[in-house]
Amino acid sequence: MKRKSEHYVEDVLTSIVKIKSFVKGISIEEFLLDEKTQYAVVRAFEIIGEATKKISDDVKIKHPEIPWRDITGMRDILAHEYIDVDLRTIWETIQNDLPYIEKIFNELLKETNKSDTIF
Repeated sequence: MKRKSEHYVEDVLTSIVKIKSFVKGISIEEFLLDEKTQYAVVRAFEIIGEATKKISDDVKIKHPEIPWRDITGMRDILAHEYIDVDLRTIWETIQNDLPYIEKIFNELLKETNKSDTIF
């Protein structure tokens, strides 16, 4: 059974919550030394990118404010160029970009409660 875009939006938000919990209370220095946390964070970002790829084109067209290509591009880099992943860039993404992504995906999910036609 094919999943609805709404479910992929929920997957994105779940992964964001997980990333935030993985790095809560740690510094960049601790992150750079903690391989388990690095793996967990990278995996969650991969899920975000993969789920984003599966959201319908209709939703993507209706929401050009969401950086779809950047999100899926990050997933591709993490999955295919894993050996060269810059962990400092991952940390900066968590600190600088993740709050915005969480906000816009929460807004997107709220739309599903108002209208069944968007998804």
